[in-house]
Amino acid sequence: MRDSRQAERWLVVDTDAGLDDAVALCMALKLDSHYGLSCKLVTTTHGNCSLDKVNQNVAKCIRACGLDASSAPRVVAGAARPLSGVEPTDASYFHGEDGLGDAGLPEAASCLSTGYAHEELVALCREAASCHAEVICVALGPLTNIALALRYEPNLPKLLHRMIFMGGCGNARGNMT
Repeated sequence: MRDSRQAERWLVVDTDAGLDDAVALCMALKLDSHYGLSCKLVTTTHGNCSLDKVNQNVAKCIRACGLDASSAPRVVAGAARPLSGVEPTDASYFHGEDGLGDAGLPEAASCLSTGYAHEELVALCREAASCHAEVICVALGPLTNIALALRYEPNLPKLLHRMIFMGGCGNARGNMT
C-alpha cells in the first residue's frame, strides 16, 4: 500500500500494439492499481502494423481485460507514419497481418476518443502538474508521438516524472524505428 502523502502516479502507455505490446498493455491495465498507478491514457502509433490495426488491437486488449468505455483509460490515436515521411515499417512477418499473431480474435468495439495523441499527452501532464500528480510515460513503439509532443511542448521533459521506452536492439533488426 502506498503512503497516502505520496503524489498520485498516472501512467501513459504509447503503443504500436503488436504481440509484445499487447501483453505489456494488458499488464498495465490489470496491474496498475496494485502498483500504485492509475493508467490514464493510451496513445497509439504506427509500427508493428497500420494505425487502424493498432487501434483495433488496443480495443481488443481493453476488452480482454474486462474493461469498457466507462472503466478504461482514454485512448487517442497518434501518428500513422514516421516524421521523416517514409513508409511505416511493416512487421507482419513477425506479428502477423493483424499485429496479434493472426490469432483470429473477434473485432472489438472502438474505444478511441477524439483528439491527437501528442496534445493529449501534454494536456495530461499539465493536469497532473496542477494537482501534484506524477506522470510516467511508457513508450513501447516508435517514438513519433513523443517527438510530436516535444515539438508541441518543449518543456515536456519537465512535466514528465519518468519516461520509459523500449527501443534499440543489438543487431539493427527489430525495434529500430
